[in-house]
Amino acid sequence: MSYVVGTDVLEPARDQRIWRYVKLSWFLYLLMEKKLYFSRLWELEDSWEGRVSYAQVNDLCVDMDDTQHREFLPTLLQIYTNFAAGCAISCWHASETESVAMWQLYATGTDGIAISTTVEKLEASLEIDGRRDSNFHIGTVQYIDHEANVVTERPPERVTALQSLFQKSREYAHEREVRFVSILPQGESSTPINSVIPLRNLDFIDEIIVSPTFPSWALASIQSILTAVGVTVPLKASLLAGRLKP
Repeated sequence: MSYVVGTDVLEPARDQRIWRYVKLSWFLYLLMEKKLYFSRLWELEDSWEGRVSYAQVNDLCVDMDDTQHREFLPTLLQIYTNFAAGCAISCWHASETESVAMWQLYATGTDGIAISTTVEKLEASLEIDGRRDSNFHIGTVQYIDHEANVVTERPPERVTALQSLFQKSREYAHEREVRFVSILPQGESSTPINSVIPLRNLDFIDEIIVSPTFPSWALASIQSILTAVGVTVPLKASLLAGRLKP
């Protein structure tokens, strides 16, 4: 097993199949611009994103007395906040098949698209310029109870700021998330904009599946766009077509 450097976060298997469920606008941007959109932390739904749990704070301050703990806590939290603000994240769902829940959560409406690839293929397509070990990381999200006051499982050797980006509230465990985390260069970290990483090519795409309720009249146009940008993967109908209500 391999771990994200400096953490106890597992890296996913290279052949792990991953999915992204998106609206048509996101998909068209990917095709036309050949860039992968990374979200900043404040865009994500879970308000605990990038924060350490109460139990982890206690673990980090285990060698301090109460006074030192109180004095150091604001500094500690600011360090984690500043680091998280300088990162951008691309979230993928680990599964061998398409998911009803992911369609309903992330590709709402009738114009949803799901793309499928593997961890290895997506990483190979990203222009990350050798940043794999220092400023770019891929890990499997850990689902934890942020509000627990006691570490109920084996604690890591002090939770790092990087590790906090691979932790999410346990209520989101159904997402089975694999994250690609980019640490932005200094000067970009404080800029309240999203981040994109150029793609060398679109060869990482293994499958393109349209929403179960995707309008049939639009399929030919989407296929024409795929052909124009050199994507030979054909559109597929969802296995759930006709089984879900619009």
